[in-house]
Amino acid sequence: MIARTGPADTPYVSNGAVKIARDDQGVLSGIILVVPRDRDKIMKGRRKKFLADIRHQLERQFDRTAAPQQVIDTILDRIDDARIEGIACQTMEVAMFRTGELRIWFDMRFFLGREVHAQAIPPSPEELELAEALPPQAYFFAKDITHLHYHHEPDSDQLLPLTRLQAVATAADHEANELNWRRETLWGLARVVSQYRQRNTLYDFKKVLGMLAYADAFQSTLALVWRKQSLDDLIEPHDRLSRYDFAHTRSSVEAMESLATWKRSGGLQLFAIMAGVVLSSLALWAGAVQIRPMVCPEPIGNGKSVPHCPPVHYMDTASAVVWVTQNPVLFTAIIFLIGFATFVLVFRDVTFIPFGKRLQRALSRLSKAIGTTMSRLVKVDSGLADWLGYLSALSVLGATLSGAVLLAINRNAIGETIAGWISWLLGIAP
Repeated sequence: MIARTGPADTPYVSNGAVKIARDDQGVLSGIILVVPRDRDKIMKGRRKKFLADIRHQLERQFDRTAAPQQVIDTILDRIDDARIEGIACQTMEVAMFRTGELRIWFDMRFFLGREVHAQAIPPSPEELELAEALPPQAYFFAKDITHLHYHHEPDSDQLLPLTRLQAVATAADHEANELNWRRETLWGLARVVSQYRQRNTLYDFKKVLGMLAYADAFQSTLALVWRKQSLDDLIEPHDRLSRYDFAHTRSSVEAMESLATWKRSGGLQLFAIMAGVVLSSLALWAGAVQIRPMVCPEPIGNGKSVPHCPPVHYMDTASAVVWVTQNPVLFTAIIFLIGFATFVLVFRDVTFIPFGKRLQRALSRLSKAIGTTMSRLVKVDSGLADWLGYLSALSVLGATLSGAVLLAINRNAIGETIAGWISWLLGIAP
């Protein structure tokens, strides 16, 4: 991109009204040069020298050894020489205003380098395809090198589309073009806001608020004015563009952001509590291991340790200590579930628990499906059918949890079953 700043009209808002001022650095205008790679060794060497010459001219500007316009004129002359040498060069004119407005245009003959040879050759299908593909890439390139990415990732800088304008024959055509790209920009901003909202995360809600700030800035300035056919003409007020009321959207997003923040804090509290429960259960297990020799002595006989523990009856302290020392994983899991259930009962909400809302939604859908099915089978009213469906869903959930607990208690059977499955999958004989 080879460009320099220049004066332009810049709209701004003052006391709720749009005003226009002449800004000495209101536009960055110039060209975007595309020099494709070439497999030919000779052309590859010419291309390398051509790019080195351009870098040298730019360094002259940095060293203050040449005036800016002199550097640009020299580079443009060098581009003409490169086209005569057979180097492929595509150039597009670009104007980027301080309002964020970016315009890219080109003449097809100059784009293809035909004016150097003064040949009136119609463009080929490949050249027409190139003319369609390069402007959007030049648009993304210009955006990438001229601004930082605050509300989206650098590798997804395609939030707003590049709107192609039609050839202007009358003043009505020009007005339609000006309305079209502004309308497409507003639609694009609204689509991005909707996409971020649907992700339903705190990070995306923050990005939505940033995009709404962009949308409000656009609606309060560029949506209320338009440029004439020449960029040198003055900007005029224009109010024929239908706009969005983003105030309600912002209020909704702020409410959702507050809810997401609350869920995040609740999830962090849950994590801290569950971590404390696990550590406490491990401490209890360690204490039980230390107490076991006192409640369950192991006398030494014939040089060997002889176990001498009472049978586990689940009714006395000694049996509880023995069971805890023999089942540390199951003991920790039970304590974890007790702490989890206590937390849910106290706060009476599962939405901030990981996958809690999904489980709640799945249970609700299951109960409704079972209720609908049972109402068709027993032919009862909808209220009773809903209760039957809810009880059936709870029965299914209870049976699932009970089965999981029974399998956890009978851990030896689980190990043997899993080992058998693995052996069967690997084709290993038991």
